Amino acid sequence: MKAPKPYINWFAEQSKLHGGHAAILTKEISITYKQLSGLVNDRVEGLQKINIRQNDIVGILAEHSYQFIIDLLAIWSLGAAAFPINVKLTKEEINRQVNFIGCKVLTEDKTINKSIADSSAALIMFTSGSTGKNKAVVHSLNSLFASISSIDKEIHLEENKKWLASLPFYRIGGFQIIIRSLLTGGTLCIPSGISTENISNGIINFKPDYISLVNATYQSLLQSSINGLKNTKVIFIGGGPVESSLLKEGISKGLPVYKVYGSTETGSMISILKPEDAENKIDSAGKPLPGVKLKIEQNEILVSTNSLFTGYYKNSSLTKKKIINGWFRSGDVGFIDNDGFLFVEGRKDNILISGGEKINPTEIEDILISHFKITDAFVLGVPDEKWGQKVCAAVVSSTKLNVSEIQDKLKEILPSYKIPKVIKQIESIPIDEMAKVNLAELQNLFF
Repeated sequence: MKAPKPYINWFAEQSKLHGGHAAILTKEISITYKQLSGLVNDRVEGLQKINIRQNDIVGILAEHSYQFIIDLLAIWSLGAAAFPINVKLTKEEINRQVNFIGCKVLTEDKTINKSIADSSAALIMFTSGSTGKNKAVVHSLNSLFASISSIDKEIHLEENKKWLASLPFYRIGGFQIIIRSLLTGGTLCIPSGISTENISNGIINFKPDYISLVNATYQSLLQSSINGLKNTKVIFIGGGPVESSLLKEGISKGLPVYKVYGSTETGSMISILKPEDAENKIDSAGKPLPGVKLKIEQNEILVSTNSLFTGYYKNSSLTKKKIINGWFRSGDVGFIDNDGFLFVEGRKDNILISGGEKINPTEIEDILISHFKITDAFVLGVPDEKWGQKVCAAVVSSTKLNVSEIQDKLKEILPSYKIPKVIKQIESIPIDEMAKVNLAELQNLFF
C-alpha cells in the first residue's frame, strides 16, 4: 500500500492517482475518485461561505450515506476537525454531546457555532461506552493513518479493492473503513443500512473484498450468506468479545476470518489473530500489529502505538490518568502468553464492589445460565446507599422463572454477597448497533 502522507490535502493526491476508479458505490450511484474530488471541492466552497476555518470543530450527523464522506473530506481539506454524531441517539443525548463539544450540527443551509480544536486534531469521537458521560476521543490524521499502516504491514492491504461499509461511521471501526478504502485506492461500498439484512444484501450485490463485522452479525451471516463470505479476502471480526466456537466454524468453512482487538482510543485494531494461528490460540486476541507495544501491569493491558489518540476532549485529568509516559491504560484485563499472544479477559471496571467485596459479574452470569433454565444473563451493579453497589441480574428464559427459588438455590452455590438482590426476567438483553450491551437501558430497569 502506497499511502499519502497525513496532511490536509491527502485526498487530492489520491484522486490524481486513482481518478477513474470508483471511490464510492451504492445501490443507486457510482462515484469515481475524480468525481468525488469535485464534490468535495464544491463542499469546501460551501463551508467557506459559512465561515468554516482551520482548527474549527464541525459536527456531522453520521448518516450511512456518501454525503458523510463528502462532508468529512471537505472539513479536513480546510484543516478543521470532524465530529461524527451518532444518529441513533435520542434528541436530548445529541444535544448534550453537541453542547459539550461546542458546535451545532452541520447542514446544507445552517452555520455552526465555532469551537476550536488543537491544531493536530482531525477527529473527535465519543466512545461507544460514553452515553451520559463526557468522554470524547481526539485523533490526528497521523494517528488515524498510523493504524492503517500497521494493518497493512501485517496482512498487506491490496489496492483498488472493494470495502464494505458494514459498521456505523460514528464508531471508530466503521470510520476507519472509510480511511482504509480511500488510502488504498479502494471502492467504499455503502449498503442501505447496517442491519444484518442490509449487510447480507451488500455482500451479494457488491461482492466486497474486505468486511468488518461484530460477533452477532457474523453469527447471522454464517447461516445466511456463507457463499458470499467465501469470496472475500479478509473478514475482520471485533468490536467486542468473539465467540471461539463461531470463529472455528467460519475457519473450518474456509472463511478468511481475522479476530481483532482495539478501541476508539487506539484508532481501531491493535492486535490480530490470523486464521493460521487460530487452531492453537482460538481464545486469544492474537499478536500486536507492527509498531504496537503491549505490556501488562496489575492485570491491566497497556498499549503504546503511533495510532494512539492525543487525549480526551475537555478532560485533561482523565487524559493524564489514562496516558502515562506514552502508555495507554486500556481498562481491559488480560495477559500475554509465552508465545506473545494477547488474551483479553474482560473490563477492569466491570468488577463490582458491594459491601466492600469485589465481585466478578461473569462468574454469576455463568452460574445462572448453567444451573437454571436461563439462556442469557447480564449482572450489573446499581448504586445503593447501603451496599455502594447492589448486585442485580437481568435474565432471559423461554419459561416463567421463580426468582425466589433461584435466589434460594444460589445460596447453595455462592456466598451471600454475590447473590443478586434483584433478578428481572426480560425478553432479551438489550444491545446497541455494535452488539455491545446497552448498560444504560438495563440500569433503568432497576431504578
